[in-house]
Amino acid sequence: MAATRKTILASLVLAFISPAPAVAAPDTGHIIQRYDRAELPEGEADQVEGMRALYDFGACLAKARRRQVERFLAVAPFSGAAHDAGKQVVSGECLNGGEMRFSPEALRGPFYQALYRRRFGDRAMPDLKDAPQLDFSVAGGANPVAANLRRFADCVVRGDSWSARSLVMSEFATEAEREAFKALSPAMASCIAPGDKLSFKPVLLRAVFAEVLYRLASASSGSPMPMDRK
Repeated sequence: MAATRKTILASLVLAFISPAPAVAAPDTGHIIQRYDRAELPEGEADQVEGMRALYDFGACLAKARRRQVERFLAVAPFSGAAHDAGKQVVSGECLNGGEMRFSPEALRGPFYQALYRRRFGDRAMPDLKDAPQLDFSVAGGANPVAANLRRFADCVVRGDSWSARSLVMSEFATEAEREAFKALSPAMASCIAPGDKLSFKPVLLRAVFAEVLYRLASASSGSPMPMDRK
């Protein structure tokens, strides 16, 4: 592929996320142009540039296709239903030229971040320590590691809701993000059982913290996500 083309390979650095067909921007204008579409850097992008573009892409879709995004997030990751819902939500009309290659599952973090910012970004941060208990077995799908990672995130977010919020409100790979992760370190350490080790990378932790923060905040506000309704 020529280096002058705008192409990004975006992933969450998970072995069980498989590549997906390219999503290309349309050749003609569309009403979605009124939303802030993702700008892809010229040439081959590194991981940081790729993830920043992916988060911009997710933010645009969360605004332009809110219902489709919520339907996608309501089903178990990597399931047949998620595959079908992913095809309905992903659109090149949120790209300002070029194409991206990624699994729709890589958009869960960007979607949750965008939804949190839109719904709770201008509200006072509540203490989520006593937020309703959530069942993460569905969100984990058939992968127990994914479910356990969300339980870990639940512990961290309840332990330091403010720093989790600071992380989600920060931009990817910035000093603000690094400071937020630093502030979360004590909560993360306290949520790891003695003798266990945490080997997940920040890009994945950011995504799962955004998910759990949004789900806990939604449940606390009295409007839980579909999978969290009793």
